[in-house]
Amino acid sequence: MAKKKSKPTADAAPKKKPKPAKQPSRAGAVFGSILLFLLTLLFSIALLCSSILHSLLPQHTLSGSISQMDLSQVQLKDNGKTEQLGKCLYDWYFWDAPNLTEEYADVLVQQPEFNALFCNYLDDLSDYLTGDSSELPKASVEDIADLMQNDLGSTMRKETGVVFAEADRQSLEWTMGDDINAWNDALDSAVGSGFKQFAARMLCGMSGIITFGVLTIGCFVLWLILAVKKHWRKGRMLAGYGWAAAIPGLLVLAGCGVTLLLVEAFHVPDALLFTKKGLPTLVQPTVLATLIPAGYGVIFALIGIFTNAAVKKKQKKAALQKSTDKPAAPVETPAAEQPEFHYTEMTGDSKKDNTDASATAKFCPHCGAPNALNSQFCGSCGQKMK
Repeated sequence: MAKKKSKPTADAAPKKKPKPAKQPSRAGAVFGSILLFLLTLLFSIALLCSSILHSLLPQHTLSGSISQMDLSQVQLKDNGKTEQLGKCLYDWYFWDAPNLTEEYADVLVQQPEFNALFCNYLDDLSDYLTGDSSELPKASVEDIADLMQNDLGSTMRKETGVVFAEADRQSLEWTMGDDINAWNDALDSAVGSGFKQFAARMLCGMSGIITFGVLTIGCFVLWLILAVKKHWRKGRMLAGYGWAAAIPGLLVLAGCGVTLLLVEAFHVPDALLFTKKGLPTLVQPTVLATLIPAGYGVIFALIGIFTNAAVKKKQKKAALQKSTDKPAAPVETPAAEQPEFHYTEMTGDSKKDNTDASATAKFCPHCGAPNALNSQFCGSCGQKMK
């Protein structure tokens, strides 16, 4: 009977090869880094805006800066031509008034009271945005007409000889009323009530700085967790986060510096010359509010750059060490350099020694090992001796 084949034991089973470690997806790292970069950039812009607004609005810095500017030098474009504010004011709103002239408009915009009218409106708007006032300010034609008829009536009569009459008031209400009402409606729609009011006040207050600061830091934590778990390059992650956080602030600082240099030193461009006196008042708190977010991002960017440099240096050193640790390949000797073997004849003494050895021992014919003379089998290979 045929014997049954025995089952292979566990030891005889073929061993499975270990699976190679799964490499992290390069596409996932690129896509995730781009998405987190954009999120960090978005929150950094919001944080920067909140910081700047919080430094300008509560202290009424914006209106204080405008009060030092010469609004009569403001240049606006009308039908493709650049005109002074007074000329534009006449062409847009004063042209239908029976008594008002271009000279009247030019003198009007030079008066401090005209400047103060806009500053007071900006102060009321700042108080509303920061939560100090619950009522959204409304611009009105009546306020402008009262300024020209009452506050500046005698001054304008002396300067221009024009008396602001009731007919001029009615003309202003007709020409200016639609634009003023459109501005009020747009402002009310943007920040008048509800969530828009809440969002605007949060952006202009300390709560906005805290909220967007936490979101910016949250992007860093999320990015770091993904970089550790997915084995992304930590140096690039830190550099990308740092640049995303620093770019908005660096752009604002560069813009402030270039604007100050052009206006203060080179007196260009002409459209910004009216801001020469009030520009430093506006730029100083803006720069101070920008330094912290920009510096925060630059620190992370530098850490990432140095980390990248250290990793590259370490990889280069490891590659160099690996190349030096490899065994050198054997060098084949060319055939022309192979040593030659020379056969020499045995001398008489050597022959005598061999004869004496063969007399006292018997050599195996199979392996040539010496054995005793009376041996039947070879003690080395075990074959029978002949």
